[in-house]
Amino acid sequence: MTSTLNSYRNHATFVFRLPNELLALVFEHCVDAYTGHTFSKNAIPWVLARTCRRWRHVVLRAPSLWNLMHINTRCLPRNPIQMMNSWLERSQTLSLSCTIWIEAPPSEADAEKQLFLQILVHSHRWRHLAFELRSRCDLYHQFATSKCLFFSNLRSLQIYADASSSYDIAIAPPVLNLSAPSLSSASFLLFIPDVNWQITSLPWSQLTDLEISLVTSENFLEIVNILTVLQHCHLSTSSEFILDPQMVVFPPSLRYLEILGPLSNMINLLYHISTPSLLHLSLSPPDASTVPSGAARRLLQSVVSFQTRSQCRLRQLRVPITFFCSPVPRPFECLSSVQELHVCLEIENNHHLFILNLRNIKLLPQLKQLHVIASYDSMETFHYFISPFLDMVELRRRSAYYSRSRQSFAMLESIEIDMIKRDGRPKVPISINHTISERLARLQRDGLILLGSVRDEKLHPFHASLNYWDIEKHEKRWSQGLGGVIGW
Repeated sequence: MTSTLNSYRNHATFVFRLPNELLALVFEHCVDAYTGHTFSKNAIPWVLARTCRRWRHVVLRAPSLWNLMHINTRCLPRNPIQMMNSWLERSQTLSLSCTIWIEAPPSEADAEKQLFLQILVHSHRWRHLAFELRSRCDLYHQFATSKCLFFSNLRSLQIYADASSSYDIAIAPPVLNLSAPSLSSASFLLFIPDVNWQITSLPWSQLTDLEISLVTSENFLEIVNILTVLQHCHLSTSSEFILDPQMVVFPPSLRYLEILGPLSNMINLLYHISTPSLLHLSLSPPDASTVPSGAARRLLQSVVSFQTRSQCRLRQLRVPITFFCSPVPRPFECLSSVQELHVCLEIENNHHLFILNLRNIKLLPQLKQLHVIASYDSMETFHYFISPFLDMVELRRRSAYYSRSRQSFAMLESIEIDMIKRDGRPKVPISINHTISERLARLQRDGLILLGSVRDEKLHPFHASLNYWDIEKHEKRWSQGLGGVIGW
């Protein structure tokens, strides 16, 4: 009787009166929002299927609820292959997306390999694949050299492997032989002690997005020569990267270029490349905020030389703080097209020169968006920085407003102020005094967009979680259809 009464109560609720078609759409949103482990009793499709007989009927007949997989081998069920087969069967003929973390203890190595092989068996169905293989470079080697597989639907591929502690010199460097005619985005982050263990070729000339680590001079030249429609390129150069004194021209399709690695490699590369259509340039040397002033000047000069040579009109620039904490060389006017600037600074060192440089409105006259991420030791030092920073913001806006030739100078439209504590504590809202709060409120009333909010004399940045200063990396750039990203 209690069961019957509960059934009547359930049917009286609005959600139980929805048609099956609308109910399936609601379930799809639930599945898209779930980023947990697929092979778990708490996975959304399993939970929905256990709720009631009608919901189970809807769930089992909606293949769109079964085409996303998030697999973590650290917590596998007793029969992972059987569970995967259930997902594959219930997804019917839809294209699939899979994220797999290989983190199981050595005792589960066989189960990991079976799951991995099962993924390869259904190669024709995968649309997006993301592998975090950790130290299992043997699995990457098997994947890269699988000649009989045909990934006809594959659009994006992401692989992370770290063999720094288990590298086997006997394993020959893999050569990619995968047939994937529709692949457009690829990410290969491979961390190996031996620079000779690298991706030696890319068999896909149709790639538009590429992220690759351990790039040597030979890899770089091959990428430029083969990938003729490349639009987004993220290069992490190896320590042995030395480009011969020759001019390398990127394809005119390139819009975004990010360079990571030793500072000397970065400077050498900028002096020898040309990108006629580049819009976004991101430079990330290690320990960028502590780059010596002499090296910072050389980096700045190399950027000026690169921009003058390329004749492209950069809109977005991401650079280490020391880039603007040194005297600005001429002709710096070549960067006059930059509209968005991202910097990270240690507010105890050199931030005065950074603010002083930006007070000159002739420097970056088209600047409209300014993103600053500050690392600090104490709140007192942060407060010591924020007041002159807002002085600079007000000066740029006022100078642009009263300039006789307003077409020459753009109004600073939005700012973001974020902070990172050096001790590694979780980020919290930034405490600000009443004066700073009032100044920010006045700037907002005057039209400035603050990326974040001010509540109870606390600044809540727009980006709730950042690692260092590269915001793009923490967006879902490679997660197309995966509903989540691998956290490297």
